[in-house]
Amino acid sequence: MKRLTATITFAFLFLSMTKASYLLLPMDNTQKNHLKAYGIAFQTLKNEGTVQWLLNYRGGSFILADNETNKQIVALTDVTFETLSDNQTAEIVNTVLKGDKGTNLVSLSKLPKIAVYAPPYNKPYDDAVTLALQYAGIDYKTIYDSEVLSSDLNQYDWIHLHHEDFTGQYSKWNYFYSNAAWYKNQKAGAEKEAAALGYKKVADMKLAVAKKLKSFVENGGQLFAMCTATEALDVALAANGVDIIPAEIDGTLADAEANKKLNFNNTFAFQNFTINTSAKADDFSNIDIAIGNRDLTKDPILLTLVDARKDVTGAMLTQNHNATLTGFAGQTTAYNRAFVKPNVTVLATNSNPQEARYLHGHIGAGSFTFLGGHDPVVARHYVGGANTNLDNNKTSSGYRLILNNVLFPSARNKTASVNNLPNIQLAVFPNPMVQFVNIELKSTDIKRIKVALYALNGQVTFQENIELEQGTFAKKYNTADLAAGIYIVEVSSEKGVLTQQMIVKSDE
Repeated sequence: MKRLTATITFAFLFLSMTKASYLLLPMDNTQKNHLKAYGIAFQTLKNEGTVQWLLNYRGGSFILADNETNKQIVALTDVTFETLSDNQTAEIVNTVLKGDKGTNLVSLSKLPKIAVYAPPYNKPYDDAVTLALQYAGIDYKTIYDSEVLSSDLNQYDWIHLHHEDFTGQYSKWNYFYSNAAWYKNQKAGAEKEAAALGYKKVADMKLAVAKKLKSFVENGGQLFAMCTATEALDVALAANGVDIIPAEIDGTLADAEANKKLNFNNTFAFQNFTINTSAKADDFSNIDIAIGNRDLTKDPILLTLVDARKDVTGAMLTQNHNATLTGFAGQTTAYNRAFVKPNVTVLATNSNPQEARYLHGHIGAGSFTFLGGHDPVVARHYVGGANTNLDNNKTSSGYRLILNNVLFPSARNKTASVNNLPNIQLAVFPNPMVQFVNIELKSTDIKRIKVALYALNGQVTFQENIELEQGTFAKKYNTADLAAGIYIVEVSSEKGVLTQQMIVKSDE
């Protein structure tokens, strides 16, 4: 998964001999509360701070400035932390930047604007993501059909979908729950909403929502979906203009030739699947592999070990203290790999090589992540089941996958290695740096760049826009007045990404 974005980043380490100035939130098995650690990272960003995410280092640990604001945030939780001197921080970052064990450093500097697509009757325990956000203390806005269709979704960086049905079949629960009061109320509410928005059928309204969400991703948004939403979204998009709803639900017969009319060019992750138009079955298609009476506690989810020097995006999404997660089910649980598009990355599987559990891909300028299953700490969460108490699951590996996705849009440098840009020649010297640093860049296709230097705590030292002449750039920067510490030099271009790590030593 080597995706070019708009940042070329050169990371430099300035060694120092000063007192403690950073906090490390370890994310390995020494951490007492992994979930709230993500909330601390979010609150740091909210306070206009910067967080360094140490990919594949102690479970994906975080470094943030040791200031009064951050210490107060940490003190309100039971999150494990370590106080570091600049020297200790430099040693850790140096180890991470070497990348000998697939490590890398990502700067989190943007506060993500988050929305959760959920109905007004949604309860936190009905949606693992809502539950995780509330527990970690991460701000979000709830939106539903009318808000999606009437609003500019580009105001959000990240939108979550859970067990929502975008086909207009009410999660195919008609056969099992048609006489239940809650089902009748939800169905009536959806029909009323569709009529109010000018749609003849709920299916038409939901399809319009699905299309709007796809446009959100195409325009650069990040979409995260779990459970039913992952499958139903692609089924609805593939069946655009085709009636796939059985008569028991909407009073009209489904198209008998529906499977011949599906358009897989419209979908996010899946292709070549067939749909089930029977009202007596709760499966939408053959995308989801039936798990039957399988003992999920003995059928774990296996995370892919991603080298963060080669695939920063994949590494961010898989950070964990455990590579093996206890299995959990939902209405859509395990994706049949035969129907996963070849350009979609499988980030987690299980013991069956035909199954995929965690997917990531790109559409247009944005990306999507699909996670099968409903609640990461409940093997089978039935309708009306007990509430999930995350105070009893503070170190949940499954919930960490959700929160990795929440922080994903905050990354300044979702970058790949220098080898992905063969038309660029780069030189940064001297190394180690003393009083100054030279940056030289030659390119056959990059004409405009932005150069910035910022400290590890996020404070920008300088930045400037450069117009390349003859495709070259060379400049000497005076660094004699910089305080000792850790800095990032960032060169941004619209053409692609490049990451090069160097150690630079201040004058002693």
